[in-house]
Amino acid sequence: MKHVYGVFGMTYKLERSTRPKKAVGLDTPDGVKRWDDAEDALAAALDKFAGPGNWKDNPGDGAFYGPKIDIKVFDCMERVHQCATIQVRLSRCSLVLPATHWVAGCRVMKILSDFMHEDLNFTLIFS
Repeated sequence: MKHVYGVFGMTYKLERSTRPKKAVGLDTPDGVKRWDDAEDALAAALDKFAGPGNWKDNPGDGAFYGPKIDIKVFDCMERVHQCATIQVRLSRCSLVLPATHWVAGCRVMKILSDFMHEDLNFTLIFS
């Protein structure tokens, strides 16, 4: 990501969008723990990728099915544009991510699996 945006001279910012007030799983302690674990895993990934303090929280802006990382780029006039997201879809089934994985016809790279707790069940969606 750093390389590709750098080739085009684009700068970006990263935001972790956390659980909204109404979200899947918040009605059970297990569901709340899944949200906590997923949000913590995204924070750890962001710290490792960008460094602590080099990303911001966007409270309550996660999807109803899981938290996400928003990647926002700046144009030459310093306007912000939503470019891509990395979303966690909390689910009851486990998904083991190979080095590359096909989701909805798009090839995605494994970047967060090193930070995910072995008991956390989720699906990553890259857009």
